[in-house]
Amino acid sequence: EAIRNLSIVKQIQPLGDYKTIPAQFASVPDYGQASGQLTQIGIPCLHQAGFTGKNIKMGIFDSGFRNVNINNAFDSLRSQQRLTYAYDFVNGDTDIFNEDSHGADVLSTMAAWRPGILMGASYEANYSLLRTETVATESPLEEVYWLQAMEWSDSAGIQIIQSSLGYTTFSGGSGYTYADLNGHTAVITQAAQKAAEVGMCIVTGK
Repeated sequence: EAIRNLSIVKQIQPLGDYKTIPAQFASVPDYGQASGQLTQIGIPCLHQAGFTGKNIKMGIFDSGFRNVNINNAFDSLRSQQRLTYAYDFVNGDTDIFNEDSHGADVLSTMAAWRPGILMGASYEANYSLLRTETVATESPLEEVYWLQAMEWSDSAGIQIIQSSLGYTTFSGGSGYTYADLNGHTAVITQAAQKAAEVGMCIVTGK
């Protein structure tokens, strides 16, 4: 009644009885330091409804995943064999755990399982960690690495690609103009478009 009487309210329309959350989904883990960010984007509601990333195949494209193989935040990821693949497209090997740490930081927001300390948003998903970026220089070749990683991801049945990467200006001064950012010019843009066409979801963040 208090809401109905507000001058800014034109009408109240009942939509039905509110259904409480089923008992099996009524509890969520203690998110620890991630509580603020996960609550901000509504993750606890998804977890309460049973959406934790289980059986989803995720690919992370980044500059390196330092210490993911030993960091205890990822103990469950390793023990449950949900770290399904790791490859360095820059160097052509599987030694991604001694490279840059940015990919590990990103992975922690998704896959960490340390109740009361740090929790990821999709802590039961399967992850492939793919290095496509070098931090020493910015080169058009990195777009090709991204393309190669995308093609591999397609063949591996990856459903979601998370990529904290973007390219405009390269070392040496070359790059893309604002007009080039039209969805059709950049190699990485064309690759992402192909990935979307075959059903992969591309998530880009900086």
